[in-house]
Amino acid sequence: MNNQLMNHIQTVLNEEYAQKQEYKKARKKMRLAASVFSLSFFAIFMTVRIIFNHLPDDIPMWVEILGIIFCVFGGFGGLVAIFVRFGKNDKHTDFANDLNTDFNNRIIIPVLKEYFNGDVMITRKSDFNPNTFVTNAHLFTVGNIFTADDFGFVNYKGRKIQFFDCNSVYESDSGENRTVHNIFRGQVYAIPLSKSVSHPVRIVNKERREMVQKAGHIYTYGINSNISKYSVQSDSPAFDKEFNCFCKNREDMYYVLTPNMMEALIALKYQLRCDLMITVIGNIAYIAINTGRNAFEIDYERELDARNIYIKICNEAYPLRLVADCLK
Repeated sequence: MNNQLMNHIQTVLNEEYAQKQEYKKARKKMRLAASVFSLSFFAIFMTVRIIFNHLPDDIPMWVEILGIIFCVFGGFGGLVAIFVRFGKNDKHTDFANDLNTDFNNRIIIPVLKEYFNGDVMITRKSDFNPNTFVTNAHLFTVGNIFTADDFGFVNYKGRKIQFFDCNSVYESDSGENRTVHNIFRGQVYAIPLSKSVSHPVRIVNKERREMVQKAGHIYTYGINSNISKYSVQSDSPAFDKEFNCFCKNREDMYYVLTPNMMEALIALKYQLRCDLMITVIGNIAYIAINTGRNAFEIDYERELDARNIYIKICNEAYPLRLVADCLK
């Protein structure tokens, strides 16, 4: 944690906060202007209506109907201007996305570069299909609602590690019978290994395994005949108490589950209090951490201290670096 980076973060935080406050003021002015405009028309049309009531009875019907319509729409416009949150449109969405992208580029990436001592990139578009990525990795079921965001990579100790946020939901039925199953929401990593395993190795915490057995296909990990359906005991009773390992070749298991790796997974499970799923296929270790939220979700309107922001970003990246250090 160097002073130059801290000063940079604090400067960006202040700029982002000031920009957001200016935008909020502009939205308030817009709502006020819309309210005054609509209510003014409402008052005009009501005045016209009153005048119509004092006009001779032989006034054309269409003129009176037109006045009533103007009154109704004028009043409705006034109510909309007062009670509806103006500004929730494409411009607001674009502005919010610009803020998030700017925050990634100016704060998160510099912190991660220092934390991993390597190049980092985060983008909102990927050069691969995340749906296919997760399916091929057999991490979890891809629901009928699937989204992915904040794709990136980090060069760490000579290895290019991919990561992205992912949300998978399964909706069954519709209407009153509609049921929503939150399959996964969290981070997915792809870490290259120095050598390939002969057969896939899958590691999952036992609570997730029990959920799969009770809920059936909704929470399964995908179908792959090459992955063993039978759990294999490791040399660590403490690890076997928390996790199941599925593999056909024990040598592959020993290659993935080193003593350091088993200790790291146990520590992560209790620190993060969430599901951990790992599938090693070939020379890639695919890791899914079901945190229930996206990574780097930082409210920089409330958190304006550079040191706290730095610590939060490093804590988000800690599981990735810990697992990468344990994998050969």
